[in-house]
Amino acid sequence: MKTTWTAGLEEQRKVDIKSAFKSSTVIRKRLIELCEAKTHSSFNTNK
Repeated sequence: MKTTWTAGLEEQRKVDIKSAFKSSTVIRKRLIELCEAKTHSSFNTNK
């Protein structure tokens, strides 16, 4: 996470944003898996 996201914010707001970013890791990984599966499926269909 880039510090520009939290620059100039109150400390509690910084903590909230960093926490939300960290907790979204699982969702981001799952979305990557779904996109890769969809892409792989699409490539196989178009051959």
